[in-house]
Amino acid sequence: MKILTTILTVIAVLSVTPLAHATVIDLGSSGWQAEIPGDVSDIRIDGVYNKFVLIEIFKTFTSPPQNGQFPPISIDFSQTASDANTLAYIVLNDEVITNSTGEDWTDYHWSLEGPAAFVISQSSDFDISPFTNMDWIPKTGTAWTTDHASALNVDGGTLPAGSMFYPGCSAAGWLVIEVDLAETDSSFTLTQHPTPEPASMILTAAGLPLLLRRKQRQNAAKS
Repeated sequence: MKILTTILTVIAVLSVTPLAHATVIDLGSSGWQAEIPGDVSDIRIDGVYNKFVLIEIFKTFTSPPQNGQFPPISIDFSQTASDANTLAYIVLNDEVITNSTGEDWTDYHWSLEGPAAFVISQSSDFDISPFTNMDWIPKTGTAWTTDHASALNVDGGTLPAGSMFYPGCSAAGWLVIEVDLAETDSSFTLTQHPTPEPASMILTAAGLPLLLRRKQRQNAAKS
């Protein structure tokens, strides 16, 4: 009887508790829409042009690191028009990224999954301050050339906890994404995540044995 009561209680709670849904943002007349999670507060359209749509992304990282990495934030882009009415380039004008993780960041990463790639030659001036180094990971596949990358990793700087990261916010430089519209499904995912400062991870790792020894002493004292 108790089990049945518990099941009925859970069903009642689920029936009145709203489920979290991602927000879908239409990217104007570009032929694209973006599905954003709760960590992404907005995607703004700066303009829709002849060959590309220019956007800004606003997001906040809040979760602490897990196994040495912060949980990533992903945005899913879906084609909503025919190939003839869809722009092949989605250009990231700039971003506003808030570090609310409580940890300093020593590097940051952008990656693409699906039939999309960063155009290296058109993205080399993308502002990555306070970081200084860019590392492009080549995109493989017959549709791509040596000028295409599946990921961008930046380092050579530190973003303190509680501060803001403004990639692309200088006057020069965009992060250009090219999509292969020849694919049957041209949907793709843009994923981003920072990396915590190594010192903080060392301190965390060093503290675990101390906590385990303290727990063992407490258990021994009780016995």
